[in-house]
Amino acid sequence: DYTGKSKVILNIFDSIFTFKKNPYLTIGLVLFMLCDICVGFYNLIDMFNLSKDSLIYIVSHSEVDWIWIFYHPSQVILSLISFFDYKSRKQQVEPVR
Repeated sequence: DYTGKSKVILNIFDSIFTFKKNPYLTIGLVLFMLCDICVGFYNLIDMFNLSKDSLIYIVSHSEVDWIWIFYHPSQVILSLISFFDYKSRKQQVEPVR
């Protein structure tokens, strides 16, 4: 589904332009995009005959599981954004004593 992918890309560009307002959103979305790129690399190996010198082959056959390296922190950051946003809004609403 291309509409879902285009929305993710547009959200990443939007978060880059509003980086000062919420830097964690940009970091989380970029990490999530890197995870998706690694998943794509992994799936490309089955479709094409790639040489062992290609970047896609090297990333996919690395001893490090790059998918989880990027996925886990992206999900933690993206889930904590709402917590910190709620906490900051709550502090702004509370009257000063």
